Amino acid sequence: MSSWSLHRSLGRPAFYGANEKLPSGSHNQGALSLLELPKAIADIGITTLEIVHFHLPSTDEAYLAELRAELETAGVELF
Repeated sequence: MSSWSLHRSLGRPAFYGANEKLPSGSHNQGALSLLELPKAIADIGITTLEIVHFHLPSTDEAYLAELRAELETAGVELF
């Protein structure tokens, strides 16, 4: 599954390019946060996730480690 297919459920985060600053305030406004997504898709039998870069609310090491832990806990492979 691609995070893009759940763009509205993720709150329609603002688009940004690779060299742009991450927009603040446009993430985690939907029914699901990106950290909740691995468990949500695993619960319906989906075990592979592709994350579109603009769905990442942070590229900080701590956030990415937390996301990785959620993926591992849910048994979801990052594509």
